[in-house]
Amino acid sequence: MIIRRVRAILLQSLCLALNLVWLAQAIGQPYPIPNSAEAKSETDQLFEKANELYLKKDYDAVLPLLDRCLLLKENALGRDDPQVADVLLAIAH
Repeated sequence: MIIRRVRAILLQSLCLALNLVWLAQAIGQPYPIPNSAEAKSETDQLFEKANELYLKKDYDAVLPLLDRCLLLKENALGRDDPQVADVLLAIAH
């Protein structure tokens, strides 16, 4: 009877330890996974198009693209993500 309880406690402890390890790895991710692959590809396309227009000195067309890109990245990744900071830096220039 005591051996069964000890086994059950050890099994529960092992499961808890594995969950904590998984959680620690998930928190330690430097870049969260975007909510959808479509949002990521759209933001990448918008950012690339904005860069092309910037190089052509078509500044009036760049800002709406970067604004849309910023909105999508903030929704997908959060306001504190480095990729959001990249878009804000591009808007500042």
